[in-house]
Amino acid sequence: AQVFGIVEDRATSITSPAFSTTSTSQVILVFLSFDDLTPGNATTGMTGGGLTWTLVARNNARRGGVEVWRAYAANRLTNATVTATITQPTPATIGVVSFTGADTSGTNASGAIGAVGIKSGTNTLSAANASVVTTRANSWVWGVGNDWDGNTPRTVPTGQTLLHQFLYWGGATLWTQRMTTTVPTVGSSVAISTTAPNGREWNMIAVEIKPRP
Repeated sequence: AQVFGIVEDRATSITSPAFSTTSTSQVILVFLSFDDLTPGNATTGMTGGGLTWTLVARNNARRGGVEVWRAYAANRLTNATVTATITQPTPATIGVVSFTGADTSGTNASGAIGAVGIKSGTNTLSAANASVVTTRANSWVWGVGNDWDGNTPRTVPTGQTLLHQFLYWGGATLWTQRMTTTVPTVGSSVAISTTAPNGREWNMIAVEIKPRP
């Protein structure tokens, strides 16, 4: 399953579209991106699907913010939704993705998460990016970003796929992307990145999703 939703007007929560999984023992990740009114916006919690949600990473070092959450679905889900509660009223995007074949070991499938890269920038010549070094062969690297400065479409390099982006009329861009294919070799340096625009204030998270060993 892979669904994306947006809150265009300022709100303190965002709920995903309904989604269903096709098998048991799936890892569910939420990719969240939002704007802010003042620095330091963040979620206060994630609920939905009858699952236990664990924060993987948060990055709000610059204005706006991005987060990744995980859960383990032992049973199949039917028409489930996920809701994030946000401290400040803000436009936001939520992406919910279920992974078949991910490592389900550890508490609440903590084994699914490998390397995590967090990076922010402001008024620099570099476009948004974050990097990881893979810890297992055939991992898949995904990323989520926000641009607080403006609503300009992202472009991504060859080998990456832009899954979803929202251009907020008030001046922000919120998006999710991934490597187009899994990374075959352990120890590979992988940059989840955009090629334009430059010179913005942004936050990004890159996360490695590990397959079963």
